[in-house]
Amino acid sequence: MSKPVKIGLWGGVGGQPRDVRHAPHRLARVEISGVDAIHSIKFTYEDHAGDQHVEGAWGAPSGNKHTLDLEDMEYVTEISGTYGRWGSVSSIVTSLKFVTNNGQTIECGIAGSGGSFHVPVTHGGQITGFFGRVGDLIDAIGIYVLPSKPVKIGLWGGVGGQPRDVRHAPHRLARVEISGADAIHSIKFTYEDHAGDQHVEGVWGAPSGNKHTLDLEDTEYVTEISGTYGRWGSVSSIVTSLKFVTNNGQTIECGSAGSGGSFHVPVTHGGQITGFFGRVGDLIDAIGIYVLP
Repeated sequence: MSKPVKIGLWGGVGGQPRDVRHAPHRLARVEISGVDAIHSIKFTYEDHAGDQHVEGAWGAPSGNKHTLDLEDMEYVTEISGTYGRWGSVSSIVTSLKFVTNNGQTIECGIAGSGGSFHVPVTHGGQITGFFGRVGDLIDAIGIYVLPSKPVKIGLWGGVGGQPRDVRHAPHRLARVEISGADAIHSIKFTYEDHAGDQHVEGVWGAPSGNKHTLDLEDTEYVTEISGTYGRWGSVSSIVTSLKFVTNNGQTIECGSAGSGGSFHVPVTHGGQITGFFGRVGDLIDAIGIYVLP
């Protein structure tokens, strides 16, 4: 059975760590409260045996309360939110939004002028629980994702270009090549399927500009992706920068951060980024990742 993988945190460094007591395999209920920031979160989840557990309330349950009760075949497929300064506190979670596969939505708080995050989970994956840092309010939040196979997270970027995806379910990245200057011009990557056979995808885009290559050792894997997207010339939105980090501390980055949106997806708890999908024209219009626990 697949185990859930931790993705995040997003927010500040205040408060104390909070986490689940059992590996979460299904969310049953989420309660959030707040006004101009997220005051508290409480959630009910099931472990692999189907036993229910309740975590929280983390924080101080006050302000407007929003509750998401999940039906038997319903699960959370998307989280987004913002974080930033709140009074004298340098960074807390200021807004949250959850979306389910059935189209249910709850949101709370007010978007501030700090950072933001948006994590759509597709390909059969689901958000099954949360962890974070908590004081009187929610300082930072992260998610547990349970895949039945490599799960797709994203896209981030624009809607131009054509869809690009892997031809086999990716179970391990072996090599990543990106090129660009003030935007991401191309990506090419080598990955292994579940049988250990290698496949190459790309080049997606036009390989020009500065080239950056990440060769992964046998026990090395990508644990973090971050980047930016926004206007580039007459194009309304493309990927303008990318950065990858491995469990061994290797890093490659390319492009130039613009004034548009940004994304930052750390994968922990033994999870790894195993491949990519996206939208591609002459440049990389949008990018998403595959994650495997």
